[in-house]
Order: sequence, then C-alpha cells, then structure tokens
Amino acid sequence: MTLSTLSDTICALSTPPGTSAIASIRLTGSEAIRIASRIIESPEKLFTALGGASIYTNIIDSEGEHLDDVIIAVYRAPNSYTGEDLVEIHTHGSEVITSAIQERLVANGARLAEPGEFSRRAFMHGKMTLEDAQRTIERIGAPNSHMLSQVESLVKKKFERLHFIYEELIGLLALVNAQIDFGESDSIEVEDLGDRVEGVRLSITELLHAAINKEANKGYLTVALTGPPNVGKSSLFNALLKYERSIVSETPGTTRDYVEAFIMLGGFRIKLIDTAGLRDATDAIESAGITLGIGAKEEADIILRITDPETRAAIAFDGEILIHNKFDIDKYKSEFAVSAIEPNGIVNLVSILHKISAQRSSEHTSYSLSSS
Repeated sequence: MTLSTLSDTICALSTPPGTSAIASIRLTGSEAIRIASRIIESPEKLFTALGGASIYTNIIDSEGEHLDDVIIAVYRAPNSYTGEDLVEIHTHGSEVITSAIQERLVANGARLAEPGEFSRRAFMHGKMTLEDAQRTIERIGAPNSHMLSQVESLVKKKFERLHFIYEELIGLLALVNAQIDFGESDSIEVEDLGDRVEGVRLSITELLHAAINKEANKGYLTVALTGPPNVGKSSLFNALLKYERSIVSETPGTTRDYVEAFIMLGGFRIKLIDTAGLRDATDAIESAGITLGIGAKEEADIILRITDPETRAAIAFDGEILIHNKFDIDKYKSEFAVSAIEPNGIVNLVSILHKISAQRSSEHTSYSLSSS
C-alpha cells in the first residue's frame, strides 16, 4: 500500500454476497461522510450526526430516483474500526441493490477496497496490532467450534515463534557488530553462528510452508493412508467412508493412483487419500501412481502408515503414525491396532483420527512431513 492509496476513501460489501434480509456496505476514509451524503435524500442528517449515531434515510440513484431505504451508522475519526471517518450502510440484501450502491459510491469518489484493506487501515492507524489482525482472520475462517475456541492460544503460539526468531536475529546481529567493532582479528568469530543462522532459516521456512499448506488445505485436514501393498489401506479407506470408493483386491498394486474422498468426523472436515502401495513398480503406470501417491502424502496434514501381520516391524518415518491393521488375524495388541472387518476395529480408527485431528487443529500448523 502506498501513501497515496492510504489517503483514498474505500468501500466494500462487508456481508456475504447473495440474497438475504440485510446487507452491509462499509465506507472509510477522510471523504466517507461527504461521499455517502451525495447518494442519499437527506445529506444534512449525515453531516450533523454524532459519532456512533444511526439515521434512517433513502438511497437515490443517479437520476434522483428512490433506490432503497436504509439505515446508516456514522463513526467519526479516530473512534472507528479503521481510525478514520467510517460509514456503514445497512440495506436490503439484494445483489442488485448492493451492487448499485457500490457503483454510486465509486462514481462519487470512492474506490473498491482490496481484500483485507479495512483491517490494514486499522493497523496503519494504530487501532489494532498484527496479532489482533491475525485473530480476526482466524475467527472468520474457523471451520468448527473447536477451532474457534482455540483462536487465542493459536495466535499466541504463532507470534511467540515470530518473536523468538526476531530476538534471535537481533542477538546474532549484535554479536556480529561487536566482533566488527571490537574484535582483535579480521575474521568474525561468533560461537555456533552458522548453526544458529541455519536454525533461524529453518524456523522461517517451517512457518512459510505451514502457511502455504494451510491456505491450500483451508477448511479441512488431509489424511493420507500409506504403506506397502495389501496391508488393507483401501479397506480402511472404504470402511471410514462407509461405502465402496476404492477397489479392494488380494492382487498387489490394485490401487494404481491415489483416491480422494471427504468425510465429516466429530465436527472436522477430513479429506482421506488412499495411496498406491509402496513397492518396486512392475510397470510405468504403477510407477507413476506410486510417485503421485508420494506427492500427495508429502502434502498431507496427517500421514498414517498402515501395517499388517507381515509388516508389523515397519518403522515410521519422521512424523508418520503407525496404524496396525488386521489385528483380527494376529491379535496384535496396540493402542493403534485396527481392523476393517472387526465390529469395533474401525471404531478405534475413528477415535484415533478424531484425537489426532483435534490435536493438529489446535496446533494450527500443517503437518506436511517434508517441511513442517
């Protein structure tokens, strides 16, 4: 944002587009009251309105004809959300009406706001901090009540990491400057400088990857089922869906590509991915399917590595969770023992998934295991 655009008066629809009983249009900037006064029947009401007051009036079109009757709330600088003069127009929720009002505002000197620009104005005028802005984003985007209740702690954790990175960089910079000013040699000698800089770089990279993955997976968690052929990935996949979505066969390599489907689990929206069995491919098609499955796995929030009685000794890679399938065969004892055919076997898997989903959501970071 440049200084010139910061001085613009901007407007935007602040309620979702579509048909509803009421819709709200906001207008902020030094010219907000003057511009709004040009599109109503009784402009003097706006000029004399005290901050926080509401008036009832009519919007008129460019020909002076009645467009809609509205209630307008007036907030005077600096006592508004943005710290500027701000006007809220509450009209009937018709897309035709809201579009016409915005066109009238633009024709009289406003411009349409960029995404998030009202909150950006609030930050620029000291009405909110970056943490406040993040809280606003998280509350608006919370996909369920659990996430909504976690907003405060999630934002606190995120900014604690950012503050740690900042303090670490400032500390390293101070040590380097001290060496330049007072060091006895031409070289800079700071203990563990390279390792500490690399640690900062990795922390920043993790935050960036988490943000990218979170944006890509907004609104749901991605769970990938991985492991060798014939351990029962597709059977578990179908059992969770409660219908036959993935082909189940005793022939290894039946799943040649990854298969996706959505389920709702305890208020969480989850995208399940059934990946091709990991083994030495017998042909180019199977090889391509395995490669695609690996890519899908690396972008997942949660990775479940499935074992069966023949692969119980499998070792999970960093961040993976071992799920021991077919316990009905070898009576395997484990907190993570499941079965697609035992009556209570899938109940245990649902419980495990719900617990992990709640944990991942509360931590509010993507668990793409190649990065963060």
